[in-house]
Amino acid sequence: MQLYTAVPASADIAQKLQIPEGELVHEIHRVRVIAEIPSIVEYTWMPVALFPRLALSHVQHSIYAYITHELGCTVHSAHMKVTGRNASEQERVWLELTEPTTLIQVEQTAFLDNGKLFEYSCARHLWHTFNFETDFVRV
Repeated sequence: MQLYTAVPASADIAQKLQIPEGELVHEIHRVRVIAEIPSIVEYTWMPVALFPRLALSHVQHSIYAYITHELGCTVHSAHMKVTGRNASEQERVWLELTEPTTLIQVEQTAFLDNGKLFEYSCARHLWHTFNFETDFVRV
C-alpha cells in the first residue's frame, strides 16, 4: 500500500466519477506484486458517499470483496481503455525499474448493477506481465 486517504475530487476525477468537483473520494495507490515481482501500480478513486465505511483493512484485502460480500452490492460492468504510457519517476521506484520503461495503462470506470458509477481506476502494468484477451460476439 502506497497511499490510502480521502481527498476532495479534482475536476478530472470528478468528471470521470460523474460527481461534483470537491466531493470527497477515497484515493488509493497500490503496488501489485506478481510472482514476487512488483508489476502493477494501481491508482483508484471511489466516492466516499457510496462507501463511507471503507477501511484500510478492506483496501489491504479486497475492495471488491467488501463491496459484494459485506455491502451486498453487485458489480455489473466496466468500461476499459488500454493505452501505453511512460513510467513516472515514482512508478520506476515502486516497480524497481532502472531504465525508462513504457507501461501498459488500463483506465477503468466501473458500475454497480443499480447503474451507479462507483470507481475510476488507472492501473499501469509492466508490459511483459500484461495479458489481455477478449471475445467479440456479433449481436
